[in-house]
Amino acid sequence: MVTVMSEIEWFEIRDFFSEHGCVWMDQPEMRWYEESWGALRRAGLADEDTDDHGEVLVKLRAICLLKMYLVFVRALMRILSHISHTCSRVSK
Repeated sequence: MVTVMSEIEWFEIRDFFSEHGCVWMDQPEMRWYEESWGALRRAGLADEDTDDHGEVLVKLRAICLLKMYLVFVRALMRILSHISHTCSRVSK
């Protein structure tokens, strides 16, 4: 049995990231997603087999990239909130 591999290109998955992973007004995170997806492609991790398992694995990798960025943003917001709160207490 021959397995045919098909690579998912950035333009095919861009809408997923845009719809579910944009938090900033100008969407600068889209560049991070694109670069990260490119790294997955170079590592051969954006290839989906013709079977369902390969497609699911690639989609899970996309979801993981999305989650990594959103967790980073949440942590950044907590840090900035803490700094802002600390600065406002000091300035009083």
